[in-house]
Amino acid sequence: MEAFAPTEPEAFPKAMTLEECLELQRQLPHIRFEYLDGMVYEMPGGTRKHERVCVNLVTMLDSFLEKHSCQVFPSGLSLEFEDREGYFYPDVMVECPPGEEDYALNPVLIVEVLSPSTQMYDLRTKKEVYLTIRSLRHLLFVDPRNVYIEHYFRSDETAVWQFECITTLEAELYLLLWDLRIPLTKIYRNVAV
Repeated sequence: MEAFAPTEPEAFPKAMTLEECLELQRQLPHIRFEYLDGMVYEMPGGTRKHERVCVNLVTMLDSFLEKHSCQVFPSGLSLEFEDREGYFYPDVMVECPPGEEDYALNPVLIVEVLSPSTQMYDLRTKKEVYLTIRSLRHLLFVDPRNVYIEHYFRSDETAVWQFECITTLEAELYLLLWDLRIPLTKIYRNVAV
């Protein structure tokens, strides 16, 4: 079992405006940047396990949600914030109903698949922002190297956030919003944990 060596992703040495960050992204399209409150973060590429967990979740959710007025998005669609200046690229995101813009504003589910280089950034900075999104009902942090899922959930936008930690492959993840049970064996399918 490999141990995480969590660090914050590299922040650029100077603060940037949102416009400067967007220009940087246009100049370096092969690098993904996230922006929050004047700081720009360079996001590393994913590992095979990271990408496999993302594909498994996107495939399962997309198949299940075709009966609902929801859409599943992998990490290419940005999430913008109504009350903070910035944007993130969650690994998986669901909107119900989906918007028309080339970014999301009102996700109901967000998944971040953890990696050693961004784990603390995900679990501190991003979690703090995500838990303020009014539309959000499920927030998942998934470790692709070990069976470990942090699940924050609530029944509606006024409810208190609840938390569960799932650590056994025999368990199921329950998504209250859709009354959906997902076996962890499907989330970790083709992933050696």
